[in-house]
Amino acid sequence: MANGIRIGIAGAGLGGVAAAGLLERAGFDVVLYDQAPGFSRLGAGIQFGPNVLKILAQLDGLDKELEAISCLPDYWVSRKWDDGTIMAKIPLNAERSRYGAPYITIHRGDLHQRMLERISPERVRWGHKLIDFSDNGREVALTFENGTVEIVDILIGADGINSCVREKLFGMDEAVYTGWIAHRAIISGQAAKALGLMSMLSGGLTTGISSVIIWIVRKANSTS
Repeated sequence: MANGIRIGIAGAGLGGVAAAGLLERAGFDVVLYDQAPGFSRLGAGIQFGPNVLKILAQLDGLDKELEAISCLPDYWVSRKWDDGTIMAKIPLNAERSRYGAPYITIHRGDLHQRMLERISPERVRWGHKLIDFSDNGREVALTFENGTVEIVDILIGADGINSCVREKLFGMDEAVYTGWIAHRAIISGQAAKALGLMSMLSGGLTTGISSVIIWIVRKANSTS
């Protein structure tokens, strides 16, 4: 281990797992703590650009495995909400050679599972909800809801929107409403075809779904 430094990471989501995998490969003694009882396939679709795939390549070639199970859109297309008029068309994998890695869309649960597989199982402590910590300048004592206390040299907070680490360091923050609301819906390919939507969803191409589509409304956007 690198100088015997022990690093504790609160939160075994995408950020925490990525940090753990990279730090473990750099020689640090890493432990991941998460309040969940175990892995669950949560979430919906997520998009990663070439810059992220280049980082994940350092996790034993994870980029190649993810590419094999992902959708690889050629373009990001913005369309007008009422008639489908193309307002912008940004190349993604259509210019893959320019960026040296793909742009992928994938289910978050599949991504999370593959990332966790790159972490030594004994380094993940499920059922550990961090409720407090104290730093004496030499080490950090972590207190968990299950009564466990563990000592680390460095604590990384990756514990999400209700972060114990952030609240301890900066105090309580009230949520600020931005005025944005995200809506999700699923429509079958058969129904989309019957409604004549396939050409719009495919970016105007006839070979299948090849684009990320953003529908532009006056005060709202939707993604398909």
